[in-house]
Amino acid sequence: MKKIVCSIQKLTTEKHLPSAWTDAEFRSILTMQEFEFDEASDPQEVHELAVLVLQDLGPQEAARFLLSNFAANKFSKGQIQNLSEEELRENAPWEEYADISCHALIYKMSELLFEAFPSDFCEPQLQQVIFGFESKDVAPESIAAALNPSILVQVLSRFQDSHSVLNRLFEQQLRKLGSKFPESDSIVWYWKHEPLQTMLHAHLFTSNYWIGHINDEIENVEIELPLHT
Repeated sequence: MKKIVCSIQKLTTEKHLPSAWTDAEFRSILTMQEFEFDEASDPQEVHELAVLVLQDLGPQEAARFLLSNFAANKFSKGQIQNLSEEELRENAPWEEYADISCHALIYKMSELLFEAFPSDFCEPQLQQVIFGFESKDVAPESIAAALNPSILVQVLSRFQDSHSVLNRLFEQQLRKLGSKFPESDSIVWYWKHEPLQTMLHAHLFTSNYWIGHINDEIENVEIELPLHT
């Protein structure tokens, strides 16, 4: 175990969840709606065509279509009906839904639906936390190899006070850095790392629900990571 100093380099509000929708999924939307398009079209053009196709369906039918074809493994027919008719139109449904394993998926649906129907669906917003990890003894690449969603959430909790949603709900799982924490896969919607010369940046995307109560007085925390040798 090596000691590593971690800090929050930046906290930003974003609208786009990286890799939420793929070019293949946009093409599937066009194909399922029997919309003819040039297979050689660039991804941005395909994206724009998919939005137009959804607009032709109307808000409720577009929501039902997306949920039925891209989220049917998570929601029952009844849940899809409730989401498409009511819940997706409410404020920040990606934070309010009871099952946190569905939050990222609901955000994905909301992001595209808002693009097609900005007056009918809530404007999507999420948070990006950029952590800085540095150590005199460990190279940034070695730190990167040790990171995973569980560790990132456990590190995040150390910058929050005890009243945060994260610390109140998962006190036991957050206590020991590196311990298994299955719920972290539902909290970390997307992450990536960026090795710099003397520091590693780790970008974490999640909802504001998990980011509240950041303690600005905590400049950095010292952690020990189980490094791969």
